[in-house]
Amino acid sequence: MLGCTLAGNGCNSQGTDGTNGRDGINGVAGSSCSVSSVVPSPGVAPNGGARITCTDGTDALLLNGSPGADAPPTPYSVVQVVKPCPTISGSFPEVLLVMQDRSILASASENANGKNTRLSLLIPGTYSTTDGRSCNFTITSNTISWSGGSVTY
Repeated sequence: MLGCTLAGNGCNSQGTDGTNGRDGINGVAGSSCSVSSVVPSPGVAPNGGARITCTDGTDALLLNGSPGADAPPTPYSVVQVVKPCPTISGSFPEVLLVMQDRSILASASENANGKNTRLSLLIPGTYSTTDGRSCNFTITSNTISWSGGSVTY
């Protein structure tokens, strides 16, 4: 409580800056690392990998894993991609995704980058695209058809 009275007059809770002390001793010099590709080699790296080697003498071997089996399809796995009226030019053609369970998901976006993508499940019926191509197509229990073409799913 230097310079303070009981009532708190003249108290400064932050104090006054003191004189800086001397610099400490320098730390240990750092090291850098580099990465190199490792070709497949039986017993060492069967699927290849990468070796990280550092100037401080440390290193690490990173191994690539083995390819796994494909997962079995789920009811919502995409099994077919259909672009209705593929010969009609347009900037952002709408796409239909046929799922493993034979449901059809329509994907429509504002641009080629997927801006404002909308997804809709379609039932059998007749539809028209909203992508400026005015493509009319019909979905039945196993066919998507349009003027000049069709696909069976």
